[in-house]
Amino acid sequence: GIAVKDNGDVFVGGYHMTNHNVFPARWKNGNRSNLSKPSGGDGEVLDVKIYDGTTYFFGMSMAPNSMLGYLPKASYWKGNTRNDMPNGGWWQKGIYGGESYGGFVDETGVYVAGKIEWIIETENGNDIPGTGGTYAHYWHNGTKVDLLGGVFNDMWVSTAYDVAVADGYVVVTGDVATETQTQVPAIWVNDVLTKLEGDNTHGVAKAVFID
Repeated sequence: GIAVKDNGDVFVGGYHMTNHNVFPARWKNGNRSNLSKPSGGDGEVLDVKIYDGTTYFFGMSMAPNSMLGYLPKASYWKGNTRNDMPNGGWWQKGIYGGESYGGFVDETGVYVAGKIEWIIETENGNDIPGTGGTYAHYWHNGTKVDLLGGVFNDMWVSTAYDVAVADGYVVVTGDVATETQTQVPAIWVNDVLTKLEGDNTHGVAKAVFID
């Protein structure tokens, strides 16, 4: 991710690796500083936005978990302060982890676009159809908003990559699964899903901008 302030300062987000540790990182005019991450965990920045003079970084953090190894969460950093988004419940109820790919900030707050992965639930040793997979979501000021997914297809349902807001409209871009392809570019406008291409196409919509 990259963003430029009115005064010409250039901010870049990504990650930095030291001794096999992955740190979420920001560069201001080429000078790196690491962002906060969970103790013993990792992190990564994928998008950068500037609002009212403040720089926001969007991505994911991974915290050690005794059962899962690492538990990923969608996260954003305001300055160096990390905010982890809720996955929707404790993982034993079916939540594995989440990631964030893009964000947006305006006077109504902070929007984070991403996905949550669900573990398949079982009954009497048999998988329950449709209970696992990857689902698109966005978070508004830390509250998770579910987005209508596609067809459950090989554990892939949908992913949200970016979000923009204007005049009461929340626009999210990403992809959804169909019976024939697991990635068809899609857009959600106030949670209403529209496929940008037909079911037999393959692609991803990764960014949105409202002029």
